[in-house]
Amino acid sequence: MKNTFSVKLLAVLTVFSFLLPISSFASGWGAIEHPPVSDWRAGEFDVNVGYAVGRGGSVFKTVDRGLSWYGATGYATLGSYINKPIDFTDLVVFDENHLVATGVYSNDISYTYQEGDSVFVYSADGGLTWQSSSYGAYHSSVVVAESAFDGFIEFYAMVKTGDKSAVAVGQEGFVVVTNDRGQTWTKVDSSTNNDLVDVDAYDGLVIAVGDEGTAIMSKDGGMTWSKLDSLSEDILTIDIVDDSFIFYVVATEDKIYRRTLSDFFSQWVEVADLQDQFAIDVYQYWEEEITIVDIDFYNYYNGVISTNFSESYLTDDGGKNWELANFYALDASKPWYADDKIYDLHYDGSGDLYGFGLSDLYTDGRNNNGAFYKYNFADGALIKMHCAGDEAVDDPCKAVYYLDAEGMRHPFMNESSFFGWYDDFSDVIEVDDDYMAELELGDAVPYRPGAQFIKFNTANAIYAVSETGALRRIANEAVAQALESPAGSQYGSDWTNNIVLVSDAFFGHFDYGFVIDSSADYSAKDAYEAVSNLDEMY
Repeated sequence: MKNTFSVKLLAVLTVFSFLLPISSFASGWGAIEHPPVSDWRAGEFDVNVGYAVGRGGSVFKTVDRGLSWYGATGYATLGSYINKPIDFTDLVVFDENHLVATGVYSNDISYTYQEGDSVFVYSADGGLTWQSSSYGAYHSSVVVAESAFDGFIEFYAMVKTGDKSAVAVGQEGFVVVTNDRGQTWTKVDSSTNNDLVDVDAYDGLVIAVGDEGTAIMSKDGGMTWSKLDSLSEDILTIDIVDDSFIFYVVATEDKIYRRTLSDFFSQWVEVADLQDQFAIDVYQYWEEEITIVDIDFYNYYNGVISTNFSESYLTDDGGKNWELANFYALDASKPWYADDKIYDLHYDGSGDLYGFGLSDLYTDGRNNNGAFYKYNFADGALIKMHCAGDEAVDDPCKAVYYLDAEGMRHPFMNESSFFGWYDDFSDVIEVDDDYMAELELGDAVPYRPGAQFIKFNTANAIYAVSETGALRRIANEAVAQALESPAGSQYGSDWTNNIVLVSDAFFGHFDYGFVIDSSADYSAKDAYEAVSNLDEMY
């Protein structure tokens, strides 16, 4: 679907096709944060500032790329609802302060605006205050008199097309455009009367898809439209991708199609039929077919889909083959597919994959169970248990572990050990207590080679960390001063500033190597550069 991290980061993707790995035990979706948004349905970012919308007018905001969320209208949980009873369906973020959202009224608020009427609201102050767009509600008896639909026109999807412009699509082929960040909307002729359920855009090109295989295209930002040849079944979602050439992919209930824009004679090509690749246990459990809900591609090869049964699947071969993505278990008492749901997928420009959805484990009793997910592609992951918020600093929920590719968790000895490998806690994923307890506990995480010197609390010996993680005792102070530091210079008289104290209890966790008798025996720079990340130590 729409990829809107930092003004359509698809526009700045490199032309090289980097293949992202798919799976190890530690690869998978993990919840970064659980804002109590009501039935979270859609979210978008502008660099680090992001917004998410749900039912009942709920709006949440983040300024740290999803690590923490708060009610946008009051910077607190109680300020998480605008003063309009709207069940939101989608939003567009123009910049950190300007955004527009669409949805339907959840109950009657006047004779004119009744339950089920579609509405657009916009904010120009970062979500603090909201106003209705000039058209107000799209009701057949008020605005859309020409509509044959008896009741209302619902808009299902929106996409940003410029600094101030956006396109929204909905029932009966309705397409409306704005050029003032959502304050006013204008209806345009879409050339179809079929429901349009999704839309995506790139550099002036806009494509909308919908029922009966409908696909329409605009090359002027949504003002004029022409039909593309249709497919034989409903199209549910679309993603436009720029990867050395522009192509776009669409999904029906269980098929993936691809088409190249640069080829004038391009036709839809069926890439995959996914019914045989979907998880059979879920299919049999519900006695219902699995349907694709959202699709997003990072480049020609790497993509992701989500389904109506909460699973997601990854591909690294352009969509021919798909692998079921792991979900870090949040509640061992329930089937994994009953706990977590991802509705809105986003790759960012660096290949990081995020999802907006729900988690049944975290709720405040009002179905306010939003969850912001990040997919871990690495062979290892950082995990911790969920903290309710009032725990002491030594509570077990505060402990962070490294989960290796074989499913074993490793504790960090202390903060200095952690920060030798990581700059912050942004990659830490929360897991359920029972899930954590089922993971076998392994040795402590080794210190990063070359990063620090090690001294045990009650011993005088000073050790350097080799590229294998083994400790090597430094013969004396003169040798320590002469050693090459990670910066490439000698440590000199400041060498003691690099010493970290480690509890004697961890002495047996280390391997030990030969004594360092001279500067020729060891280089902290070489050791540090030999290992780029913790995954390489396991």
